[in-house]
Amino acid sequence: MKRILMSLAGVALVAHLVGCATGNSLSVSANGGQAFQMTLPDGWKSKQWKYKTILVPPTEYPHIQLWCLGGGVPLKKAEADIAKLVKSEVIKFKTIKSRDIKIAGAPGKLLTGRGLEADDQDPSRAKIFLFTVKGKLFILCIHGEGDEAAKMEAPVSKILETIEVAD
Repeated sequence: MKRILMSLAGVALVAHLVGCATGNSLSVSANGGQAFQMTLPDGWKSKQWKYKTILVPPTEYPHIQLWCLGGGVPLKKAEADIAKLVKSEVIKFKTIKSRDIKIAGAPGKLLTGRGLEADDQDPSRAKIFLFTVKGKLFILCIHGEGDEAAKMEAPVSKILETIEVAD
């Protein structure tokens, strides 16, 4: 686990928006190279905060963060250690439901659970997508109070369906 957390410090996740006709193309890089692109719907924005990319829906809520754990982190290990991996956003996270998914043609996981918001310890519900692109594990965490995370599952799933892996 310590190795996984240490790898966060060495992973640079860079994003920028490039306008396109059907929405905004978000280019996501890891370890200095482009990992993938995905298209954000009209009205969505992104911004960079440290090593995370923040996706901002038109409602500006709930919180949606995307970051890379780097290479060599198996999906099963990340799922087992998820409470530690998302503690910067949701503390005391407990998985209630785990579902197998595919993202960019590769196996992934969608975890549903509860915890406390890291900033103010208010009760939080979260949807966490775990997926691998080019051998690197990514986490996309949707979290907020009430059922806001659940409401964003479908729109975020559609965004993830637009992932195009860079060569």
